[in-house]
Amino acid sequence: MSLLIGLDCSTKWTALGMVEDGKPLGEINAILGRRQSSQLPLMLNTLMNFLGKGMEEITHIAVAVGPGYFTGLKVALSYAKSLAFGLGAKIIPVSTLCALAYPHLEEGMEVASVFRAKSDWVYVAAYRKHNSQIVTIYEPTCVRVGEVASILWEKLAPNVVVLEDLSDFLLEVPTSRNVILIRDGTVSGLNVARLGLKKIHSAVAPARVEPQYLREPDIG
Repeated sequence: MSLLIGLDCSTKWTALGMVEDGKPLGEINAILGRRQSSQLPLMLNTLMNFLGKGMEEITHIAVAVGPGYFTGLKVALSYAKSLAFGLGAKIIPVSTLCALAYPHLEEGMEVASVFRAKSDWVYVAAYRKHNSQIVTIYEPTCVRVGEVASILWEKLAPNVVVLEDLSDFLLEVPTSRNVILIRDGTVSGLNVARLGLKKIHSAVAPARVEPQYLREPDIG
C-alpha cells in the first residue's frame, strides 16, 4: 500500500491532491495569498479526514519545486520536508512547468508551459509524452517575454502552449502552425500527485530536495 500526496504552492494556487496505489482519491485547490503557511496544514488535515486517511499512512510526498513564486516555494518545501522527516516518507521533486503541461499531454504530443517570473521575464519549458513517459524537450529556463515567440515557433514545435498568469501577454500563433493556446492554466494537487507517481523512482530523502528558482530573488 502506498499513499502519495501532491503539493504545490509555486503559483497563485495552493494545491493538494492524493493518490493511493495509483488510484486518485481527491484534491483541494485554493487561492490563499499570504495565508499559505498558516492554512496549508489545515488543508491537508481536511483532505485526510474527508478521505478517512491518517497521516501515518503517507509514504511519498510529490512537491512542486519551481520555478515559481519564492515565498510559495519556501512554504511548500518547508512543510513537505518537515512532514517527510516526521513520517519517514520520501519526497518526489516535480517541476511546476511540467505540472502545468501534464493534463494536456497525450501520446506523441508536445506541450510548452509559459509562466510569469517578474515584469518582462517568464519561465518556459516544453515536454513530450512518449511510450507513456514524459520527456523534457526544452529544459526550464527564464527568458524575457520578447524571446518566448522565437523559442516556441523556431526552436520548438509544440501542439499546445499553456500560459499561466499571463492574461496581459499577447502571443500570436503563426498561420502555418496548428497550435492550441490555453490561457490561465492552473496546477492541480491531483495532477502533481499523478505526476509524482510517474516519477516515483526519483523519490529522495527530504534533505536532498532543493527549490528550482532559475532567477535571483527581488531585494528591497
